[in-house]
Amino acid sequence: LTFIHYLHLYRIKKAKTLMINDKELSFHQISEMVGYENVRHFFNVFKKYSGETPGKFRELYKIS
Repeated sequence: LTFIHYLHLYRIKKAKTLMINDKELSFHQISEMVGYENVRHFFNVFKKYSGETPGKFRELYKIS
């Protein structure tokens, strides 16, 4: 586990917590809050490490 890999995992975990706890936050706000300056990069990393897009995660969490 490299430092960058760990950092991405930590940031994605924090982003998921933010999405669950505050449904009013935009993805742009969440990406900045967890340390990504570029929302597109945040989307790519989120999908790579969680297997789904942030929108899909939010949608699935609302259902369950």
